[in-house]
Amino acid sequence: MSYQIIMTDGDMCDELDLHGYTSHEARLELDRFIHDAQARGTPLVHIVVGKGTNSPDGEAVIPNVVRAYLNEHGLSYREASFLHGGSGTLEVTP
Repeated sequence: MSYQIIMTDGDMCDELDLHGYTSHEARLELDRFIHDAQARGTPLVHIVVGKGTNSPDGEAVIPNVVRAYLNEHGLSYREASFLHGGSGTLEVTP
């Protein structure tokens, strides 16, 4: 599910929340989301990956899937500020 959030500076930012997705579903949705953002010329997006605290084995899966995808596609990213999700959210330049 994607939606827009209002940043602290008043700008809008597209966000994709991947909570509850399997690794395969997350990768497909991420690919669609990133391509849409690139087509619109969006300068920054947020991807909520979570921290893995609710994973059955306690291992964070989605953050690793997303980081691998971003690295494979040469996209710049960093952890969001605490106000925007901290280590559970990545800020990406599509």
